[in-house]
Amino acid sequence: MKILIIMALATIIFTAAVYSQDTYKITYKYSEKEHPNTKNFILEKNGNNYKFIGVDTYGNDVIMYINKDERKIYTVTKNGDLTIGTRYNGIDCSYPGMHWGVYLLDLDKCGYLMQSVTASGSDTIAGKECTIYNAAQQGNLRTDYYIYNNQISLKMSSPSTTIEAISFDESPVFSSTEFTPPSIDWIDQN
Repeated sequence: MKILIIMALATIIFTAAVYSQDTYKITYKYSEKEHPNTKNFILEKNGNNYKFIGVDTYGNDVIMYINKDERKIYTVTKNGDLTIGTRYNGIDCSYPGMHWGVYLLDLDKCGYLMQSVTASGSDTIAGKECTIYNAAQQGNLRTDYYIYNNQISLKMSSPSTTIEAISFDESPVFSSTEFTPPSIDWIDQN
C-alpha cells in the first residue's frame, strides 16, 4: 500500500513539473518610456496553435497565426479595404518575438535566448510567478525578460520599452475555426 501511495505522489509531482498549459488568453500592454505611446495586444493559445491580435506602429490591424503542426506562421495585416497576408515557413521563435516582443519558448530556435541570459530573481506578473532573466546590461541600463513556466515571456523591460501581461485567462473558450487563417492570397517568406 505504501508503495502505491508513493508511486501516486511521484506521478502527481512529475506531472506538475512538466505541465505545459494548452489553453490561455493573455492581454499585454506595450508602452514606450519616453513617449505616451501605449497599446494593448492579445495572445491566445489553443493546443499547438497561437494567435496574436493587435495593431502595428502604423495603426493597421494585425493578426498573426502560428500553427506548430503545419510549422507555419501566417500574418494578416488590414488597412481599410486592403488586406495583405504573409506566410513564413518555419516556427522560429524570433519571428513573433521580434514582432510582438513576446517569446514563446516552445518554438524552434529559442535555445539561444535562454543560453544567453542570466537568472536574476523572480516576480509576479498577471498573477503568475515568473523568473527574471537579464538579457543585456550596459551600466545601469538593462533588458529583462520575465518568463512564466519556462514557456512564455510575460514581461519585457528595456531602457525604452515595457511589454507586460496585464491579464492571464486560463480557461478561455474558442470556436473551432478561431485559429484558422483566412482564405486569402499569401506572400511566402522564407
